[in-house]
Amino acid sequence: MGIRETLEKQKSLSLVVAIVVLVGSLVAIFVQARGNGPSVTGSIYITEDDGKTFTPGTPKQLITIGKNGQPVAEAHVFVCGGKQVIGYMTRYTADSVKLLSEVMADKVLAKSPEKASKLSQIPMRGMELKKPGQATWIPQSDAAKISRIKPYVCPDGTRPAEVLP
Repeated sequence: MGIRETLEKQKSLSLVVAIVVLVGSLVAIFVQARGNGPSVTGSIYITEDDGKTFTPGTPKQLITIGKNGQPVAEAHVFVCGGKQVIGYMTRYTADSVKLLSEVMADKVLAKSPEKASKLSQIPMRGMELKKPGQATWIPQSDAAKISRIKPYVCPDGTRPAEVLP
């Protein structure tokens, strides 16, 4: 006897299975939705002087203004010829900084459909990238220009792994 026939003959079993699946789905949705919004953890390198220097920091610092009045950028550090160098930097756009600041101040706001949609677009549309000393920041969405910077290549032609603090 197949599953279809068994369920046809035992309608109460079918109902119980359907209820269990529904309740399980609702529990899963509730558990995922009760989070406190985006969490910012981990350790990264940051730069406040266009890549001249870098120090260990946290992702939360990327939505702040540095000592020199410039936005803080993440420094992507590599080892080339035994020396640590910044291969490129990334930062949030002004609109992304504003949105992230609002969401961090009010975690409930992060769950609104409008804000959630905007938050999901930050990795591609809300970030910029450039090499140290380069004049202009390139939108992360400009794949052609970004591909000339990422992945980082050392002067000797090797492609090193990124190092973290």
